[in-house]
Amino acid sequence: MKIKLNPYIKWGGMLLVFCLCIYGAYSISMGNAPDEEMRYQVPYFILEKGYLPYGNEEAIRNAIWGFSYAYTPYFPSLIAVGFMKLFSIFTTSQSLLLFSARLVSVFSGAFTWLICCKIGERLFKKQTQIILFATLVCFLPQFIFLSSYLNNDSFAVMVSGFIIYLWIKGDQENWQYKDCVLLGISIGLCALTYYNAYGFILCSIFFYGFSVRKKQMNWKEIWLRVGIIFVSGFLVAGWFFIRNMILHKGDMLGMKTMYEDGQIFALDPYKPTNRNTPKNLGLDFYTTFFGTYYAPINWFKNSYTSFIGVFGFMAYRLKDWVYSIYTIIFGTGLVSGIAFWIKNVKRNRTVSWNLLLNLLLCIFIPIALSLYYSYMTDFQPQGRYVMAALIPVMIIITYGVSGISEFKVGRFSLQWLIILLIGVYLVLFGYAYWLVMIPSCLDNMSYLTPNMLNIISEKY
Repeated sequence: MKIKLNPYIKWGGMLLVFCLCIYGAYSISMGNAPDEEMRYQVPYFILEKGYLPYGNEEAIRNAIWGFSYAYTPYFPSLIAVGFMKLFSIFTTSQSLLLFSARLVSVFSGAFTWLICCKIGERLFKKQTQIILFATLVCFLPQFIFLSSYLNNDSFAVMVSGFIIYLWIKGDQENWQYKDCVLLGISIGLCALTYYNAYGFILCSIFFYGFSVRKKQMNWKEIWLRVGIIFVSGFLVAGWFFIRNMILHKGDMLGMKTMYEDGQIFALDPYKPTNRNTPKNLGLDFYTTFFGTYYAPINWFKNSYTSFIGVFGFMAYRLKDWVYSIYTIIFGTGLVSGIAFWIKNVKRNRTVSWNLLLNLLLCIFIPIALSLYYSYMTDFQPQGRYVMAALIPVMIIITYGVSGISEFKVGRFSLQWLIILLIGVYLVLFGYAYWLVMIPSCLDNMSYLTPNMLNIISEKY
């Protein structure tokens, strides 16, 4: 039986996340927001020019890297244009225009709380477990940071959460047509957002396929639902990839053309063939990530710590003891979560192999893509590149902690463990947010007007 979370907690939590993100959006300078300068050029161009840019538009082409983000999916930037258009009716302030563009990430962060509550209501047995899951996701310091400035990461996490919710709902309710339409739309939005989240598209195929095997559907019903999902997704996302194919000589994803632009227009040290990537240096994969060459820049350690929280351009870290506490929580939760899940599947409980294996695959794929990007293109061990794994990771951790909390030590129950963990997690977040993230990145966007936007305005 599905449990209902207290509505005051559900909506109050979403409001709290929204307030934290919107304060961050007001406070963080563009100079401390990775990739935002290049991302912001796309919606600013659309606002000024009134049409979608070509990938090689000189006005938005980065002078250092030699390419723009108009080649690859940028749906969050299209939403940002709507906010910017609304704000431009009332103000000409460039800082407020940037703030308005950031609202797409702010709302994504807030809606992620709501989606996590919906997932939790279908997966967990108690309200405290649902609250723990939503807290683990939305009060991860790096997630709030990403939800405070313009990027694709926050929106991708939100969409991935909705896809998982629709997997669970579809499986539990025999894949109603409306759920198939919503899943197709979500897959389309995922396709328009971030390549690192494409594992959810692949796993949607796997999950649906294994799910319908256990349903009493005939082949006509199964393929009708496949058609509904595909058409819904294509109607949402197909236009972008068809446009790319027309504009860039069949390059549907835009990656090949973006690489070629970088080779032509980038500064010499930043041309793809000149970068000091492991591949260009002739290193093998093992030496790069497990050998001694990059030992001072340990890929796994830096990716992990910046998944938890490293702010600015990988400049502002938390104390080592903070990462240690997170490691204890995450390590214990993941190991016990997988163990309890396997145990309960064997006992024919409500959980399934299908969901567990697809969650694990959705964790592995962004990590593998980030490893590949660091090896082939640009060595950047950053947690935001694996942020698509956030919700699957926290589902498993919550399941593990929930299982531990059901044990008894003598007369004493461990039910209090979940409440304690929520409290500890919020204290860690408070430290990271108020004592590191905000003070380190605070600039009230004064970086914006005299620098980047003046340069953009001259181009236009």
